[in-house]
Amino acid sequence: MARLSQDSENFIKYRGWYGTCADCTPFNILDHVSVIQSVNQYYVQPSNEENRTGNLLVAETNTSNPHHFWDFQELKCGAIYEITLKKGTSILEIPNFVLSEFDKGDQGRIVTDCDGKTELDKLEFRCQDINGKSVLQVKNNLKPTHSNFSNRNTKESWSTMYTYIPTHSHMDESAHTLSDAFWADVAVSLDYIDILDSDKKMLLKRV
Repeated sequence: MARLSQDSENFIKYRGWYGTCADCTPFNILDHVSVIQSVNQYYVQPSNEENRTGNLLVAETNTSNPHHFWDFQELKCGAIYEITLKKGTSILEIPNFVLSEFDKGDQGRIVTDCDGKTELDKLEFRCQDINGKSVLQVKNNLKPTHSNFSNRNTKESWSTMYTYIPTHSHMDESAHTLSDAFWADVAVSLDYIDILDSDKKMLLKRV
C-alpha cells in the first residue's frame, strides 16, 4: 500500500512498481481523476536500423483529456508507472504500489516469496526512560513521508509515541497524517493485519 500526498501549490510526481504477491487487481484511474493529473509508462520501440536499439516512447494517460483519448485506463500488475497528482491536500491510497524515490534509504521489497511466505518487520515496542520519565517507543512502523524525516530510519531507530490531545473541539486524530511535517502518525500498511494472519495460518499448518 502506498499513500501518495498532494501538495497545495505543486504538481507532485511519484514513481513505483505496481504489483505484489497480494491479490493484485488492476487499479482504475477513472475513479480517481479528481486527484490524478496524469500517469506515464515508458517503453522502447525496437529499431531495425543498424547500431540502433530503438526509440524511447511514452504511453500517457492525462485526465484533462476525455478518457477515450487515454493510452490506458488502469494500473496493471507487473509494471512501473509515473503518477502525477494534481494540486490539492488529499491523499491517494494505491494497494500493491511500491514507491521508489531518490535518497530515501531502503524502501522495502516488492516481494520476497510468492509461495505464501512474506517478509514482514513486525512492530516492536519498549518502555524507555527519558529525563526521568518512562515513555513508550516503537520500531518498524512506516516511515513518515515529509522531507523533515528523510534521514529517519524507522526500521533501526526507536520513535517515541505521544498521545494526541486536540487543540480544538472540531479536530480529531485525522489532523495528523504520515505526511505531517512535525507530528507524523505511527502507522502500518493497511495489509499488515492480513499478513500477520497469513503467517499464523502457515504456522498452524506446520504444527
